Amino acid sequence: MITSLAHYITGILCKNHIINSRQSDVYIYGFEIMISGIINIIIGLTLGIIFSQVFESILFLIAFIFMRKYCGGYHADTYFKCNSIFLFHIFIVMSILKINFHYSLMLHSIIGLICITINIIFAPVDNQYKPLNYEEKNKYKKIALFIGLFFFCSSSILYFHFLNFCIVMDMALGSVAISMIIEKLRKGCDKSEKSS
Repeated sequence: MITSLAHYITGILCKNHIINSRQSDVYIYGFEIMISGIINIIIGLTLGIIFSQVFESILFLIAFIFMRKYCGGYHADTYFKCNSIFLFHIFIVMSILKINFHYSLMLHSIIGLICITINIIFAPVDNQYKPLNYEEKNKYKKIALFIGLFFFCSSSILYFHFLNFCIVMDMALGSVAISMIIEKLRKGCDKSEKSS
């Protein structure tokens, strides 16, 4: 569905001479990413409304999208799988917020420090569709570290006033960190399979 819609939009733009038809593959890929991103935002906001946690879902989306852009991470091989994983993911986040549990400052600090450490070690994790050169990797690493520290410091302040917001930001940081580790492990498995 997403690919068909991206082809349709690109076809209209080519037909009206708005874009060069020789670059249609680039535009198709760009529209696929954009449509998939819009679907993920709609999923996040819809679950936020269902769980009566709209502000929390918006905050999660902001933190997750910013971190993910510069950190990279796991990429599903189909858009359906990608959207399904995100749906499951944000459902878990919204569900955790409904549970009454003691979220200690120590736990918050440990999660934050682990996520920042993972950023320092792994970020950015590029993918086959968007490989990064050496300069881009250095730039993305610095930005990823800055954004990670910003969200960690922000969530530390929110801990004392809006605990749910703190938890959401921590889960966004944790989600991106786990995604980076999964992608690194997957790439390691792919390399070992090719070499054997």
